[in-house]
Amino acid sequence: MYEKDDSIKLIRSLPGDMAQLFQIGRDKHLYVMKFNNVYNRTKEVVNEYIVGKLAEKLGLPVLPVKPVYVTQSYLKQLKIPGTAGFQLSLPYIENCLSFNEFIKQSQKEVVNKEDLSGMIVFDQWVNNTDRSRTNILFQPQGSGYRFLMIDHGRCFPGGYLWTVDSLSEEVQYRINMPVYKWATSSLTHENELRLFAQKILSLDKNSISEIIMSVPKDWIITAEEKKQLLHFLTKQQQALPNVIENYIQRYRH
Repeated sequence: MYEKDDSIKLIRSLPGDMAQLFQIGRDKHLYVMKFNNVYNRTKEVVNEYIVGKLAEKLGLPVLPVKPVYVTQSYLKQLKIPGTAGFQLSLPYIENCLSFNEFIKQSQKEVVNKEDLSGMIVFDQWVNNTDRSRTNILFQPQGSGYRFLMIDHGRCFPGGYLWTVDSLSEEVQYRINMPVYKWATSSLTHENELRLFAQKILSLDKNSISEIIMSVPKDWIITAEEKKQLLHFLTKQQQALPNVIENYIQRYRH
């Protein structure tokens, strides 16, 4: 569901200036907002939305995405070169540790450890090439930390600028990133990876299509691109068991 809300207040720009921190609505809660079609990243909010919704459907630890309407006059006031319409918002979680900060802690328990295998497998399915140390957070919870997957803009072949043609290119998997090495070393058994691959395989085509088709109409994605993205995701589902077996072989020793 989309929400049109004029009570939006800018708090500050976030590091990198690619996202802004806002208070939205009467609750005055903080949200990170990413804007449609700015900074030459035409597919960033599309990717964030689709990948976030898919991850949420699979029960992975992601922040819920919500389109929020922003007027042209307010965009002009913010000096953001976008157009009036829906922008992407996510809850801002305070007091989280970065990956590097978490690794240095003497208390390193991850309370949702069972989701680590899901992150590894899911990222290969959606061709996430940007699971860097800055794209995972650790939220204090009880005596440990709950890890969160953030920033899904560079998914699918072509990343921020994918096209119908780029979706047909050979998929490149970045399985040697430090976050994956850490996550794999924390698994109880390699079979956890196989089980999550089967969970993704059980996600039916209609469920994937519904998420793709629910992208706001004023975001830059054509009917043909939606069709090809659905084809890419269903094709990658079938390839996933082999991808994961290759991953297991790489990290077995």
